Amino acid sequence: MADIRAAPSLSTHKSLSNISISKSDYTRLSARPEIKKSRSFVSLKHTMSTAKPSRAKTVQPSRIGVPSSAVYNPSDHYVPCMSEGCQAHYLISMLSPSFYAPSKPHGLVNKHGLCPSHAFKDRQFAEAHLKSENGRLRATAGRRTMREVQQLFEQHVRDVARSREAESNMLLRQQEAILHSKTFKYYERPCTRENCQRPWYSVYAASLFKMYNTVDENSIGMLTVYCPRCANAEVDDVDSKIESAKFRCKTDEEFARFVTELRRRRAVQIEFWEKAQVRVMLQKGVKPKIIALEIPPEDGDKLEGKGVEFVREACSVM
Repeated sequence: MADIRAAPSLSTHKSLSNISISKSDYTRLSARPEIKKSRSFVSLKHTMSTAKPSRAKTVQPSRIGVPSSAVYNPSDHYVPCMSEGCQAHYLISMLSPSFYAPSKPHGLVNKHGLCPSHAFKDRQFAEAHLKSENGRLRATAGRRTMREVQQLFEQHVRDVARSREAESNMLLRQQEAILHSKTFKYYERPCTRENCQRPWYSVYAASLFKMYNTVDENSIGMLTVYCPRCANAEVDDVDSKIESAKFRCKTDEEFARFVTELRRRRAVQIEFWEKAQVRVMLQKGVKPKIIALEIPPEDGDKLEGKGVEFVREACSVM
């Protein structure tokens, strides 16, 4: 069977050699294809050709973004739990509508100012106390009738409810004092990256809190003194440095020292620039205001009235 992939014959080469190409066709075929310049390329070329060289000795003033026109709303931000020793934050708008409704069997209400976990535990503790008190009143009833015992218990429940309401209001005042403290920790603040003019941001905003509080296996997270875009760029650069250090460091101990020193420098950087943010905020019109925080009197205190502790509250002048 003949091979269909046989080489072309001599006659074929002769026929191809007789083909003539006109001068116009040769010019068209030999010309370079036209390349359309993209819009980004043209704009970049224009920028490079018209940009003036900067002077090395000239210090350009840092450009800072502007505050947001929105008023600070705690329901749109994560707020701190007021339980002693708790570092958790929670979002008020994520709580169920019935979270602060009276609950059975005694109609107790969750306290404001506490995270859901501590609010639930606190109410459980109060309900356990009422159950124990009801049993104690019945056990020591003596000559009292069951109706009298029930009346005593209902009065005790009302006293506990009033006490819890007062404590709840106090926790709210304490939380408010922290949210509006002179450190402006929970307020929108400017990005500290050089020449960043993006709008002010809050690391406790509902859309940013988890992003700023997520760390990797090396306990490296986004810098809270940078806006989201600048913080993302910075943490990507840090990740590149860590990856390079993995190959450069000869031992695990050397790599661990590198990461520890990196975390230390970033912590110092955050501490320094947070103070700078506060100074800028004061210059932009965020001023402290004094509010009164009521403190419940201690047991055995015979003085009239209630003590007040003056706490600075920040109000933004928009």
